[in-house]
Amino acid sequence: MKRLTIFACLAMAMASCHKESFDERVARECQEYTAKYCPAEMDENTVLDSLTYDIPQKTLTHAYRLRGSLANDSLYTGAVNLAMEEIVLDDLRESISLRPYKEAGLTFRFVYYSDQSGHKLLEYFFTPKDYGQVPQFQTDSIK
Repeated sequence: MKRLTIFACLAMAMASCHKESFDERVARECQEYTAKYCPAEMDENTVLDSLTYDIPQKTLTHAYRLRGSLANDSLYTGAVNLAMEEIVLDDLRESISLRPYKEAGLTFRFVYYSDQSGHKLLEYFFTPKDYGQVPQFQTDSIK
């Protein structure tokens, strides 16, 4: 009986020592960031409402709310949409804070809603093919 009790305690201890996977960590960090910092004013017309991570799709979503002059639904024509897409992609490529997620090959989703109408104005998905290879730091080049 003592062996069974010791085995049960050991099994419970091992189960509680579950090591968090990368995907679980990203999902948790997104939830914690959203709870602690969102809504976060990015500039006078842009508010980050949430960060979420879809584990099965390996997609990190940034949900923004546009306000003021940027919240007008009719502003988002094909040309504006394409120009914004390039700006968002360039920001993603240059982002240092997103580097670990880029190195892991995640898909990034950026979605923008109107503060006035609540409509989705813009939505972009970027895969590693879009944002390119993340250069690895070369220590042997430093002398």
